[in-house]
Amino acid sequence: YGEGFIHPDDIALMYSPLHSSMERRLGFALGGKMMGGLRTEPTMADVIPTTPVKTYPVYDGDIFDLGGTQIEVVHVPGHTYGSIALIDKDNRACYTGDCCNMNTLLFLPGSTTIEEYKESLLHFKEKQPLFDVCWGGHGPTSVPNTVIDEGIALCDEILSGTDDAVPAESVGRPCLYAKKKGERFNRLDGGVMNIAYSKDMIHKRPRPVIKGEPNLYR
Repeated sequence: YGEGFIHPDDIALMYSPLHSSMERRLGFALGGKMMGGLRTEPTMADVIPTTPVKTYPVYDGDIFDLGGTQIEVVHVPGHTYGSIALIDKDNRACYTGDCCNMNTLLFLPGSTTIEEYKESLLHFKEKQPLFDVCWGGHGPTSVPNTVIDEGIALCDEILSGTDDAVPAESVGRPCLYAKKKGERFNRLDGGVMNIAYSKDMIHKRPRPVIKGEPNLYR
């Protein structure tokens, strides 16, 4: 659309090759195969070339008025430092995107540590009474708001070394899943929330410097 809202902590990441390259965006589109296949498989010809985007900052507590429906922004650093959730209080729903779902990725160069993510979820939990269900960026349907509680519990297990720590690979990088899962990311113990993480990103550390390929740290 040429312009959009984004948390300032994610602006540099948006323009890094990790997300903005045409090859990378085609890879995201092809990722739908993991959830049961695609009716039409996209090719590079379907990818729109990268162009500059005018960005407006969005912060925790901001309100968007969409013709009478108000949407509240909650800053939930985790998958990225600028991750947000959007609460629709009128419909008691929350759109969590990649910040809290069945395949929450916390091992990427722009992700937070597990310690930081737990703090984010505790802040998110303060808003839990405002909604009943969460619509995430992964999974076929909505999930109960208790997915936040599951996330906090998983962080505690990872921090204490009592999680399943299942070795895996995702988006071309090695990682560990906190809970055993099936082929479509369903937890084998019946839970919903799962976290993919890296052992060197458990405890707090300096925030990554996003510059080109975002793999440089202070």
